Amino acid sequence: MAVWEVLDEAERLRWGCVPFESVGPIRFGMSHDEVEAAVADVLETWSIRPLRDGRMSRTLMLPGRARRPAVTLYFTDSDQVFCAAVNGRCGPQVTLGGVRLVGRVPSEVETEFVAYADTHGASPRYSLSNDPAAQGLGIVLCAQRAGDVLVSRPVFVGRAWDHCFWDASESCIPSVEWSQVY
Repeated sequence: MAVWEVLDEAERLRWGCVPFESVGPIRFGMSHDEVEAAVADVLETWSIRPLRDGRMSRTLMLPGRARRPAVTLYFTDSDQVFCAAVNGRCGPQVTLGGVRLVGRVPSEVETEFVAYADTHGASPRYSLSNDPAAQGLGIVLCAQRAGDVLVSRPVFVGRAWDHCFWDASESCIPSVEWSQVY
C-alpha cells in the first residue's frame, strides 16, 4: 500500500457509531487494555505517545502487510478514551444512520452529514477550518490529504466531553486534529 493510497470501500472494515457512546467496538470511557481486547481481531497497536497537555494518544493500525494507521484514540490522564479519529485513507468505514463518514469526497459527505444533523436536531456548524461539525452528535468531519485529493476523516467525542466541543482552552478534540497535522 502506497503512502497516499486510499482503500477501496470493499476493503474497509465496517463499523457503526452511536453518538457520544461508541465507534465500532470502541466505547468512550474504555481503558487501553479494554480497547486492546475489543479490537484484537482486527487492529493492532502501533504507537502510544503523550500529548502536550499530559493526555495520551494510541494509534491502531491494520495488521499484516499494509500496516497503516487506521484509528487514533485519545485518552484522558485517567486512561479513558475520550476522542477517536478514523483515518480517511485506510480506516474502517463508519456509518451514522446510513451516512458513510470515512474516505469520501468531503463535499459529498458534508451534504449528507449536515442533512442528518439537521433532521436529528444536532445543529450543524463549521469549524475555523470549515469542517462540518455537530456538537449534538459529537462529530467533526475533517478533511485529510491523500496525495492530490482530500478525503473525509471523522473525529468523534464522548458525552463527557461535549461541553467543551468548541472550547480551545479545554478542547475535547486534541489540537493535532484541529490543525490536521497527522
